[in-house]
Amino acid sequence: MKLPVLKRYGTTLMTLLAIAFFSAVLPPNLSWLLIIPFIAFMVFTMGRGAVRTAKQILEVSKGRKLLEYGREELDEVKKYDPFLLEDLRKQTTILLVSLVPLAVIFLYFYLVNTLGVIAHLMKSFTSALDNEILGKFLTYLVIYGTMFLISVTISTLSMRRVAKEGTLLIPSKYVITTSGIVIDDRFSLSFPLQCDVVVISRRRRFVELHVKSAATFGMQTKQRIRLYAKRPDDLWNLLSKYVMVGNVVKSG
Repeated sequence: MKLPVLKRYGTTLMTLLAIAFFSAVLPPNLSWLLIIPFIAFMVFTMGRGAVRTAKQILEVSKGRKLLEYGREELDEVKKYDPFLLEDLRKQTTILLVSLVPLAVIFLYFYLVNTLGVIAHLMKSFTSALDNEILGKFLTYLVIYGTMFLISVTISTLSMRRVAKEGTLLIPSKYVITTSGIVIDDRFSLSFPLQCDVVVISRRRRFVELHVKSAATFGMQTKQRIRLYAKRPDDLWNLLSKYVMVGNVVKSG
């Protein structure tokens, strides 16, 4: 197992221990305080990511503009792709599969509360150890630890399909500069860009860049960025100066 994965799981384990501890020592009417650190962490993480993305977009936008496709222009080009709706349906299925772990977690907590598992475990541990705080700690550790194991298992299984198919991104507009590609004004790709595969379809009028994404649950995933264009060959001639690719696949 790679070091980043071990680090992530180690951080999660420490978090579980902390949550179990504070759940055990805090009075029931103050248990809502556990939510505050999570909200603060999410705000910090999302804010830092947004700032990083904005800086990257700004840097790419500073380059000399080479090509730009607006929303209406791309909508016209997409009409020539007879398989676009089928691809979008497949992508929707992949998205639904990625939401399975969240649904399982909700079901897990519903069953835990409905069946009175927490009260039963707390009574058993407290009676066996003759220590109420330690009994509560072990109870919450079992509950949250089981949740974590279920989440990791389901997520790993669901991510296998995502890793195999890859996530498909179809911009509604994009700008290519000498520094990179700005997609939908939301994020960007910087040049030089490393791609495993580039697919060029003249009939469907697109150039698709297969880019590796960050490893999730120990599995490397890929992102398929599909750039529609009136003349795909001309688009690739432009991109080929800035894209390092292992394999180029052309279709009629």
